[in-house]
Amino acid sequence: MRVTITGGNGHFAGNGFNKLVQRLYTALAKGFGLTVVEAEQPVDRIVDRLNAISNVAWIVTYLSMLSILTKEKEAGRLQIAPALFTTGGETRTDDLRARVGRAFPSLKYGISDPYGCTKCLALSFECSHGRKHMNED
Repeated sequence: MRVTITGGNGHFAGNGFNKLVQRLYTALAKGFGLTVVEAEQPVDRIVDRLNAISNVAWIVTYLSMLSILTKEKEAGRLQIAPALFTTGGETRTDDLRARVGRAFPSLKYGISDPYGCTKCLALSFECSHGRKHMNED
């Protein structure tokens, strides 16, 4: 199951696309296991919603939301065990990466922190050394 946690009513390019697929092609979104959770709701509701979803494997969100999820996991309120987080839009710190790794030992693929924009959603990718490499294609 893939979960996208977004704000701003999902108008940002990548998250907006996920919401569009969910609204226009419900069966396709279910086949992809796509769920969109609104970030503007209270944290306890977000945690309850995530805990109610079986087999959360991948979460796409902002680093500020990842920080909140990490605090909820550390406090024992969040029960999910994802294999991957994909983040964007904000600066990732080494401290947050370490905290996330400790709180979510299930992270088989870690944190993917690509850089993108509306015209190119995958402008760069982060390598295993934490450096960003431009997608020149």
